[in-house]
Amino acid sequence: MPDPAVSESELSLEPDSPEDRTIMMEPDGESLTWIHPFDLTSDHILADARWAPFITDRLCQDINEMLQALSADIAYEAEAFSCCWTSNDDLQRLNHQFRDKDKPTNVLSFPDETDGQLGDLAFGYEIMAQEATSLDIPLEHHIRHLLIHGLLHLYGFDHLNDEEAREMEALEIKALAHLDIPNPYQGELV
Repeated sequence: MPDPAVSESELSLEPDSPEDRTIMMEPDGESLTWIHPFDLTSDHILADARWAPFITDRLCQDINEMLQALSADIAYEAEAFSCCWTSNDDLQRLNHQFRDKDKPTNVLSFPDETDGQLGDLAFGYEIMAQEATSLDIPLEHHIRHLLIHGLLHLYGFDHLNDEEAREMEALEIKALAHLDIPNPYQGELV
């Protein structure tokens, strides 16, 4: 059941179980569909207009390059994923609902392996912009880093222990290097 406090124009979730965490998006903003290598498509929902300058054809090209860079490491079997580019408020609500953490976060991933779907990603604008500023890196770099980070989660990678973190970080660094983006970790684990 939708949360009555959430308007139809906001990001809303209707999970039937903890395993069914597909994000149902009904934003006021623009929607884009991109075609990527490996018969993969991505839908991008601009639920917060502040994302508009960053969700461009260049981002699509960069996603393609990162996917190509990791093609030897990942079996691309799913057909589609979606990204909702939204606000901290939405991410805080989702984080609280699905992770019992009542605070915003930069990216959330919702794997969905049904009907050729890879899953959904949701990104919070304010926290990502603040992180980029505090890290003294371009927001464009941070977006690409967290996008590949989220995609790796959808493909089953995680960072619950040091070994997993090293494997996931290595893939992120490899994908970002393909775009000439420096190592975002500088020796630190996630």
